[in-house]
Amino acid sequence: MLKPFLTVALMLAVFIAGCGDDDDGGDNTPAPSTEGTSTAAASPATEVIASETFEPAVAMTVAGDWDVVLDTATELIVDHPREVQTPGGVIAFALPEKVYNPENTLEQQDIPADLVDWFNSHRLLIVRAEEAATLGGLTGTRLEVVANNVDDFPLFEVSDGAFEIRFNEHFYAYVLDSDGQQMLVFVSVENPAQLSTFMTAAQPALDSVEFTP
Repeated sequence: MLKPFLTVALMLAVFIAGCGDDDDGGDNTPAPSTEGTSTAAASPATEVIASETFEPAVAMTVAGDWDVVLDTATELIVDHPREVQTPGGVIAFALPEKVYNPENTLEQQDIPADLVDWFNSHRLLIVRAEEAATLGGLTGTRLEVVANNVDDFPLFEVSDGAFEIRFNEHFYAYVLDSDGQQMLVFVSVENPAQLSTFMTAAQPALDSVEFTP
């Protein structure tokens, strides 16, 4: 009976030696290092967009694809093209020189003393909401506005021509006091139904606005 016993003992010894210790044996390939990495998705690159002609000078930090498409003495338009999850739209800064008569949009008038009241009384516009606002350190009022008309129409005049409102346009208009002059800032979208979605992309840029006299 000794031979079978020794055979089994030797087999067990070989098996145990092959398995090795759980703490020290097995695959010794080091795990990939995670030092300096993050599980969070990378944030979009940011850049500062600044006006070259419009005054007061405007600078704001944007994330993603924004471009200055117009920069004149009285108007600055920054465009965001349509993307998969973000509708196309613009942020526009304007220093109006004249307004168009709401009763006859072929006729220009002097800038009213209070543009907020003018927006509220404009027969082609519906003001849905009004609230105090601060933008780039300038105080004023933010209006949520919808065009109540059947055709595009001019709203005010700037140095390069008429600033027009499109059929059924839905936008935010900031009326700001800029050193005694009324500045308008518009946030508008290509598709009026997507204004709230576009504001998700536009709000961080608006929060970063800085004006320099």
